[in-house]
Amino acid sequence: MSIEANKAVVREFYDLVDAHRVDELDRLFAAGYVDHNPYVPTGDLAGVKRLIGMFLTAFPDLRLTVDSLIAEGDRVASRLSFRGTHRGPMMGMPPTGRPAHTTGSAIFRVADRRIAEEWFELDLLGTLRQLGAAPGEGPAA
Repeated sequence: MSIEANKAVVREFYDLVDAHRVDELDRLFAAGYVDHNPYVPTGDLAGVKRLIGMFLTAFPDLRLTVDSLIAEGDRVASRLSFRGTHRGPMMGMPPTGRPAHTTGSAIFRVADRRIAEEWFELDLLGTLRQLGAAPGEGPAA
């Protein structure tokens, strides 16, 4: 599969998340998909969908921006920005009504036009600071 085709699969994933269409994600993931995200202890697509659902509940106006997308071979790396207003519960924390902006990075392995594996990092500490749930203010430096 070409590098551009791999990037297109990842971009479609982000487009579906940004459109809050989590129910359509299944078609983009390979059977046996493995997630290495520390926030997805099950390491599977069901866990990813639960995590995305939690963020969409906590930030119903969530917007995702792909800041960069770089690919080589079967790997696609991305740098992301997320913006939203905390209007729902998140990890046991009641809504604060505060806006939040955070960034994240991901590396995907794409095989046969499907996402087969993912490594994801999110500045959750920066988000919690903006919501007043962690010491400091704003995103982590």
